[in-house]
Amino acid sequence: MITNDIDTFMVRAEKDTYCAKSLIPTSKFDSIHAWIDRKSDELCLRVSAKVLKTPDKAGSILSVTDIERLVPIIKSHTGVCLTTDCLCNARLTRVDIKRDIHFKTDTLKHVISSFREMCCISTYKNEILTYYNDVGYENSLVIKSTFKTVKDSICIYDKLYEMWLKRNNDKGYYYSFSDNFKKDYKDVIRFERRLQWAKALRKALHIPQRETVTLLHVFNYPYDLVADKVESLLGNFEEIIK
Repeated sequence: MITNDIDTFMVRAEKDTYCAKSLIPTSKFDSIHAWIDRKSDELCLRVSAKVLKTPDKAGSILSVTDIERLVPIIKSHTGVCLTTDCLCNARLTRVDIKRDIHFKTDTLKHVISSFREMCCISTYKNEILTYYNDVGYENSLVIKSTFKTVKDSICIYDKLYEMWLKRNNDKGYYYSFSDNFKKDYKDVIRFERRLQWAKALRKALHIPQRETVTLLHVFNYPYDLVADKVESLLGNFEEIIK
């Protein structure tokens, strides 16, 4: 079964499933951001896989085991106490799935340019080609729907270049990686699919209407969510990335 690599997720946990008596204020720019919806008393929580990184590996969230590792980290960052079961079964409102592909070339911008040309030919009128603002036109490509209600997009970009551009405002994230990691990532293009809102999540994960979407659905999904999206636009993913 394919394992989908979560880069970021957002959930809403119902009241009485968590304890936030010692809630620590966090910023939307933090790797873990928690706040309480005062209307519903739900805990809103956004978590980035960055918090599971090592000097030689970018962080990944791949299974329930990783959620178990996140629980004490979330408590130390936010003061919020919750269980693994709570986090796994909380309502998922957004998930970013990543796949890092090595291209044996020093000119990643040419690879991205080739993808852009392919997309110009194959995408439909209800899809728009743009770019990742933080990286720029030459080093990124974003494909998203022209319909505001469709929250399913794919971003293709030079990952190491993005990290380098953000190095002065990332609280030491870029500099915490080893030289071996940076050398290895010089030829990496990241494919990142962002799914938001229940409708897009249910459609992508083939979940019945009205069923609550959770992280468990992502962990148990037997197909590659990134490849699913790319193939809907460009054809066979494995052939494209050769």
